[in-house]
Amino acid sequence: MCEVCGEDKCINSFPNATQVSSHDHEHDVCHECFAMHLDVEVDSKMWDQISCPQCPSLLQQHEIQNLATPECFAKYARFARRAALSSNPDYRYCFSTSCESGQVYEGQEPVFSCQECGHRHCTVCEVDWHKDETCEQYQARNQVQKGYEAESEATLQATSKPCPNCQARIVKSDGCDHMLCSQCQHQFCWACLADFIPIARHGLHNHHPDCPNHRPAGDINEDMIAHANAMLLMANGRFQEMLEEIFGFRLQ
Repeated sequence: MCEVCGEDKCINSFPNATQVSSHDHEHDVCHECFAMHLDVEVDSKMWDQISCPQCPSLLQQHEIQNLATPECFAKYARFARRAALSSNPDYRYCFSTSCESGQVYEGQEPVFSCQECGHRHCTVCEVDWHKDETCEQYQARNQVQKGYEAESEATLQATSKPCPNCQARIVKSDGCDHMLCSQCQHQFCWACLADFIPIARHGLHNHHPDCPNHRPAGDINEDMIAHANAMLLMANGRFQEMLEEIFGFRLQ
């Protein structure tokens, strides 16, 4: 009986001592289950870490070839070959996202051309080939571009804030602190990022305590301010939503 699938099978359905010659135990996993085990092992482990389904012992190449499907062994052999080639410091992989090839490159020029797909990349800059530019020109231009990107990112961080609901960056140009995210329609206070619906519904004490828009609960102007905030909600084009969320009814 196979230890994996639990089916009773004839003795020829199990690996013999010749097929798995390095192990000294009985082989109680049938050929079909052994092959499925190898499929998983080859896909999930390093090529030289493929183990027996019954013990931690590693399988040798000829044992994998004896018991794996042709497709599985071809994949295993490809991984083993690439690992062997990769140990050569002159071996380089193709940079194309659609190519898994590579080759030993000992050329003097910095341009690597894949023999499999023809894709070219620079072996000095480690990027796709920069046509019509020397490595020095490309690296200088790339440094300038990185400087522009860093400056733009710093400006964005200084002049924008993330929406508290969806994290989309929002830039405030002018106007009041009542913000409406164009990405998810969430309304919030620019100064303290508090949800604006409770503020409009119940008053300015729902701003964070350190927010300049915060007012203590019970302030005599609280109701008037809450009403004004409700009007701001309507000004943002949310008539029906505002009426339902704040006052509990909809216009018919």
